[in-house]
Amino acid sequence: MTIKLDVPADKDYDMVVMENLSMTVGFGMTSGAGKDESVSFQVKPNTDYYIAIFSFNDFSATEYYHLSLSKVNNVLGLTTPIDISLPMGEVPAYRFTAPVTGTYRFYTEPYGGFGAPIDTMIVIFSDEQMANLVGFNDDIAQDNLLSEMKVSMTQGQTYFVYISSAEQFGVHTRVTVSLDPSATVTYPLLHESSTNDGSMTEKQIITLNNGVFTSDVANSVTVQSLPAGLQPVITRNSNTQLTLQLTGKAVEHESKHRIEGITVTIPKDKIVGALSNVVSSPFGIAFTDTEAIVRDVPQDLNVAAGQKKILKLTAPFSGPYELSTTYYNGAAGEGTSNTVLALYEDYGQTRLITSNDDGDTPPFSKMNVSLKSGQDYYVVLSGAAGGSVHARLSVRYLGMEYIYNAKGQLVQTKQNGVVLTEWIYDGNGNVIQKIVHE
Repeated sequence: MTIKLDVPADKDYDMVVMENLSMTVGFGMTSGAGKDESVSFQVKPNTDYYIAIFSFNDFSATEYYHLSLSKVNNVLGLTTPIDISLPMGEVPAYRFTAPVTGTYRFYTEPYGGFGAPIDTMIVIFSDEQMANLVGFNDDIAQDNLLSEMKVSMTQGQTYFVYISSAEQFGVHTRVTVSLDPSATVTYPLLHESSTNDGSMTEKQIITLNNGVFTSDVANSVTVQSLPAGLQPVITRNSNTQLTLQLTGKAVEHESKHRIEGITVTIPKDKIVGALSNVVSSPFGIAFTDTEAIVRDVPQDLNVAAGQKKILKLTAPFSGPYELSTTYYNGAAGEGTSNTVLALYEDYGQTRLITSNDDGDTPPFSKMNVSLKSGQDYYVVLSGAAGGSVHARLSVRYLGMEYIYNAKGQLVQTKQNGVVLTEWIYDGNGNVIQKIVHE
């Protein structure tokens, strides 16, 4: 062991180390003010040693001298709590070597992890001789006698940690060191691919702050709140970065199905120094509305051979509808087109409602179907036998429509776009005329 005495700059102190007060094992008596002393000797087990500090001239009542002992052998491991129970006057020391560069949290807790807190103090040096103080903490807060320090440390460097207590019965506490990692995403919002089929081509980047991933982290990461139909694929890019790729196709992917609050969870045992699982900052997924077809607004469409045209139909009323194809631009001179119509509940075309190849005027198509108000349906138009399409697509509501004014008064009934009945009101809201159209 080496014992070092740091002497005030204007004083001349000396040191003698004795064994059992009966034998001197070493001394330091260098002449001159501010001259430090040191004594190195072989330590015997179960033996008491006494250190005498004295001055032949004078001493300082205001400046401290410092004694430090080398050979701190006890190791404080990352995320490995140590319970300490020592009598008053004994200050345990620990070596801690930072496995990665980052901010470490040193803190005390009740002995064994439960019970009353003990008044503790943590002191950390960057050298074994206790010459370079990193910092210290006595109380976490005014009403909390336990200790906590957050210290930036360099990978591979060893630090020296001392735990003391103000309690008369000594040090009786638990000490732990951990990293306090966090994870952030690069993009707050991912967008549906240009194919508008619920798939995603944009990737998310997850960055770990104040920690290091294990080599096998990718297999253990989970993603929360993903839309149905999308599956996560995680790739480890580096010690601190992951890439998230979403495969598959979202079952629902209109703009109203936008998702917020998606998070990525990394298990604690896949991050060096973490005491708990790490959840990333949240992000969202935005979808693009499918091109719509509207009741009573025909669309003239050209579809290449072997292709399909998918249009979204949101039913404004519940009841019977007619979907049909006819001459492009409504002109017979455009020629006929051998079309096939199909209606699905989902964009992915897994839940077919009905379909038609040849309607009343083959080779055009027509479907009659009952739809629910406010629900999205998907109309799929294609050419028969893989051919092309050159036709007009129309949607008509066949049921009775009830039209109300801003005051909630019934003003018209319609069917197939034709006004059947009208009501006219006076300023008091009374019906003054009812017109029936024949």
